[in-house]
Amino acid sequence: MRWWQRAKKLSVVESKGDRKADSLDVQTLSLGAPRMGLVRRSRLGLRRRVRGQRRSRLQQLPSLPPKLECSPVFAAWFRFDVQSTVVAQTVSSASLMFVPGSISTLSTNVYSFASAIKLRKVIAWPPAGGEVNLQWNGAAGNVRDSAMDVTLPTGVTVTKPTSFVPPPESFSALWWEGGQTSKTLMQISATSGSVIDVLLDYTLSNVLANAVGVVASSVVGSVYYGYLDGASTHIFKPLGRQSTF
Repeated sequence: MRWWQRAKKLSVVESKGDRKADSLDVQTLSLGAPRMGLVRRSRLGLRRRVRGQRRSRLQQLPSLPPKLECSPVFAAWFRFDVQSTVVAQTVSSASLMFVPGSISTLSTNVYSFASAIKLRKVIAWPPAGGEVNLQWNGAAGNVRDSAMDVTLPTGVTVTKPTSFVPPPESFSALWWEGGQTSKTLMQISATSGSVIDVLLDYTLSNVLANAVGVVASSVVGSVYYGYLDGASTHIFKPLGRQSTF
């Protein structure tokens, strides 16, 4: 083959390759164009939805301030240690009023933080060979008479606690305020060394008056947490919290 024939053949091959490359570029551009358009449209739709959600939130806002609960309810666990073996020790609404805390105003007077309390649950851990017995008291309606007990054989340690819940429609399940006459809510019999947890709901003083408690000694301005059975017998001592009687 002559040299000019080879040159002509190479030029033909190069022109075919250029045409294939051009066609590939055109296909790539034609395929990429719709995808870019979809991305732009999806972003535009997202922005429109966000703006719509913002407008709907603004429309949901009330034109006037809504009703506000001015006496919020708090819930907390309180733990007590049984200082000495006791039988049928009463726990009243008055003693529970000082469990969430009180402040000393005189050397012998404390004012409760709580304006109202509600007993939710009691959990007990007796010591090895000990017992805890709880009896609900003061039924406000027609409720079943009940008492619960957990007793351990000597040398046996408890693996799970025993929980007690106030019966519905009983005095123990109601709200109690500081200005009401003290009412016995439960009676506890327990061996020395038992641990008792109490779950209380309470409100801070707002409309209702603070309960006034009498103690033997206190420092004015100091905060004290009450015994579960009150300042007169002081058998169920609060653990982890400063107290006085």
